[in-house]
Amino acid sequence: MIYRPPGRSSYDLFYEDEEFSKRIEQTAVATEGLLFVGDFNLHVDDGDNFQARRFVDILEYYNLRQHVIGATHIRGHALDLAITKSNDL
Repeated sequence: MIYRPPGRSSYDLFYEDEEFSKRIEQTAVATEGLLFVGDFNLHVDDGDNFQARRFVDILEYYNLRQHVIGATHIRGHALDLAITKSNDL
């Protein structure tokens, strides 16, 4: 489990120490049937959001796919995500 409290500085820490990338690398390479789910608190559906683009870039680098389409928050945007390997059914 990774917890990142809301706020810009926590985003920076999340990426600077590569916490998420390390977790994905450890898990995605060695695991079949991978499923990451949770409230990622990122507007991944907003292509203009720098933090979201960084996150999506990490997913693409590790050949992962985010499946949630549409808003999962009362104010809009997809915050709750379901992520699998791109080649998983």
